[in-house]
Amino acid sequence: MIMSKIKEGKRAIQKRQLKLIKKQIKQHKDVFIRLKNK
Repeated sequence: MIMSKIKEGKRAIQKRQLKLIKKQIKQHKDVFIRLKNK
C-alpha cells in the first residue's frame, strides 16, 4: 500500500519535471528565433 503511494508520487513528480523542461525548451526556442530574426 505505502509502496504504491510512493510510486505514484514519484510518477507525479516526473510528470511535473517533464512539464517544466518542455516549458523551458519552448522558451529557449522562442528566444533563439527572436535572436535569429534580428
